[in-house]
Amino acid sequence: MPGRQWSFLPKQEDWLVYFLLDNQAGLLFLLIFGGFSLIIGAGNGDPKKAQQGQKAITSALIGFAIVFLSYFIIQTIEIFTGLDILNPNL
Repeated sequence: MPGRQWSFLPKQEDWLVYFLLDNQAGLLFLLIFGGFSLIIGAGNGDPKKAQQGQKAITSALIGFAIVFLSYFIIQTIEIFTGLDILNPNL
């Protein structure tokens, strides 16, 4: 599609984007849970609980990076090829 612009706000029919945003909410919960676990574990002197919280935070941040990068890659492919991947009208 000539003249296509970067679109970071999902349209109503972008089911894949909504799916990814739902996953982002789960990752946000994991990030908050990891932060609480890290704070509680460090405050109680429990290194196992603190390490569990640190792993949860690391996993959530990796998940955020994967989702954002996948969306960015799909947008780049759409711009360069002209294909409408997120909104196929078959």
